[in-house]
Order: sequence, then structure tokens, then C-alpha cells
Amino acid sequence: MGRRLALGWFGVPALAILVGCGPGGTGGMTAKDWATVGAYQDQVTQLQTQTSVLLTAVPQATPVAPLGTGWQVTIADARRTASVADPASPTPLQARGVYLMLRLDVVNAGLSPVTRFPWWTLRVRDGAGRFFTPQQEATAAYAATAPDLDRPESYQPGLRYRAAVVFDVPATAGGLRLQAQDGSLDLPIPSSANGGAPSPVASAAASPAP
Repeated sequence: MGRRLALGWFGVPALAILVGCGPGGTGGMTAKDWATVGAYQDQVTQLQTQTSVLLTAVPQATPVAPLGTGWQVTIADARRTASVADPASPTPLQARGVYLMLRLDVVNAGLSPVTRFPWWTLRVRDGAGRFFTPQQEATAAYAATAPDLDRPESYQPGLRYRAAVVFDVPATAGGLRLQAQDGSLDLPIPSSANGGAPSPVASAAASPAP
């Protein structure tokens, strides 16, 4: 895609020159010629937008260092809900089981800034030994409108930031623990989020429980 974008940016002026030097050699461009250039520029803009969305939404590769070594993680709040409000749609996202929404306090324990906290490498394990991976769409929907979550350009060493991750688990799942895929993190999830009836539709603006 990077090559397509590069060609797009260099192609616009080249297209203008070619059109301007068309039959007759007058160097003038008609309204149809400009419309062609404009359409081409629109395609380039759309590609740039798609690239930006992918860079921000798609998880990066699994970190080389163990998560438990590179980060200090604590669970600030844990809630269960049947659905999550989606800012991009009037219809909430519905869980197949129940959404387990975890709000985390994270600290970069390394020596250098890090671009992203690797929430996609987290797992939830229940008392029956089953593992559950994060729900990317639900996590993005919840985080998109949460006013108190942090969205830093980079996570500076030693500073505390507020993050969130959402899982879809069976409504009867109990004995839940938050773990890292690499086994370097293992935290008990508060009992209030283990079993029981889920809450109504979750709002990203809801304040965490004390």
C-alpha cells in the first residue's frame, strides 16, 4: 500500500503535466481534465485515510519482551455487561455470552518510551481452564468514547496510564484471572465480575467503581 500511496502523490503532478501537454500543445486544461485530476487525488486521500485507520486500529506484532517484565499492570475496575455502546452505530454491540470490561492502570517499566500498550496479548482464564482473547471491536468501541482513558502518543517510562480491554466470556464463567499470553502476568479479577447477572448496556462515560 505504501508504494501505491507514493505513486499516487507523484502521479498527480505527472498527470497534470501530461494533460497540459496534450494535443495542440497549448498547455491548457479543460474542466474535464481537472475533474480527472481531482478524482485521482480523491483516491489517494482515501488510501491515506485507510492506512491511518489500519495503523491505529490493528494490533502490532507480539512484543519481544515478556509483558509482565515490560509493564506494571493493575486492574482498576471490572464489570460485566450484555452489550457495549458503539459510537459508529445506533445499535450496541451484543455479546454472545457477556462482555467482561476491564479498566487497567499500566506503567511502562522499561527505560524508553513505547508506542502502544499491548492489550491484544492479554488473556482471561476461567476456573475451568478455558482461555479467552480480547474482542478487538468491542474494545475499540468502548475506548473510542471513554473520556477518562489515556491516549498518549507514547507511553513514557515510569508514568501511569489508564487503559481498557474487553472480553466476551460465558455468563456462567467464574474464577476469572487476567493473564499474559506469554505467561508473565497473572492477576485475579475482582469477584464482582465473576458470575451473576450482567449490567445493562455499558456506557463508555460510566465512572469506574470505587
